[in-house]
Amino acid sequence: AVARAGTLAFAACQEQTPEFKLTDVGPETTVNSCTESTYMGADIKFSVTIEDKDFALSTLKATLLYDETEVNNVTIRTKENGATYEGTIQAPLYKEIGDGIATLVFASQNVGMGLTYDTTYVALKRPDFPTLTLKTEDGTDYELTKVNDDEYKYELTGSFPEKVKG
Repeated sequence: AVARAGTLAFAACQEQTPEFKLTDVGPETTVNSCTESTYMGADIKFSVTIEDKDFALSTLKATLLYDETEVNNVTIRTKENGATYEGTIQAPLYKEIGDGIATLVFASQNVGMGLTYDTTYVALKRPDFPTLTLKTEDGTDYELTKVNDDEYKYELTGSFPEKVKG
């Protein structure tokens, strides 16, 4: 009886290796909507539904590419299976990048490390406004007009305070 008790005690103390189930199949991903065109410097809005019958969900990552270079990304924690996740990602405004088409890649992942990719495209345009309005802290508006046809120069003629918080 003493030998048997020792065997039971030894078996109870053995370390158990946790089981981790992996998969190469990611969640089913549906891009419901995405901004089709916008200005650089603005937000791109998106809505994605994610569902996985075999694994719990993990994350949704949206990656924005100019040509093949990543310029921004955002990650959303996905907990509810079959839910729709909404988010925004900013389209950066860079000096040397002209109007064009950006690539937005959605990567949805489950806890088994399975990934699914979905890609959409967004037309981007550099902002080009005929006037800019500077709004000051005290509520005064100053309208700046474009200088000739220079893309990025604006001017204001008139009285202007020495210091302005805008």
